[in-house]
Amino acid sequence: MIELYYWTTSNGHKILMYLEKTGLDHTTKPSVTEDGKSILFGKSALSTGAEK
Repeated sequence: MIELYYWTTSNGHKILMYLEKTGLDHTTKPSVTEDGKSILFGKSALSTGAEK
């Protein structure tokens, strides 16, 4: 089974549509938690990049 961590961007939707069209077994999970931290990278998904 594929665990798809994605955000609602056009590329995220493309991957989801591909998995549904091919019938591959998958689950979707949000890539950002409620506090705005990225699960994958551990920093704020809403940051401008200027923070150090």
